[in-house]
Amino acid sequence: MSYLPESHELIGFFEVEPHVLDANVPWAYNTLTFRTVRGRDEITCVLIPGYEELKLEWQRDGSITARIHLVDIITMNLTVKGQEEVLTAGFRSSHVHDFKLWLKPNVAIEWGNSRY
Repeated sequence: MSYLPESHELIGFFEVEPHVLDANVPWAYNTLTFRTVRGRDEITCVLIPGYEELKLEWQRDGSITARIHLVDIITMNLTVKGQEEVLTAGFRSSHVHDFKLWLKPNVAIEWGNSRY
């Protein structure tokens, strides 16, 4: 992954410290698991920057709402506008649209692809 937000930015977005697979390895080469609760929603987001991966599980009231596994992520950015916060993942392929995860003001995702 050519760009990963700073550790304090990710902690601020998820509002939790991640579980780090290997404490002796920098975040850019590690596996980071963020688990956060927003009302009825529980989000588990696993970032594996060295392998350009993101895994997301979204549960509402204990039931799976979405389970997503993304690969070939080359950039990851955080944007804050007022009360809205979004994590955006960009991909190697121009046929794959950015993946967006909102945690505020409410949990939401957006993603897609194109034919051409």
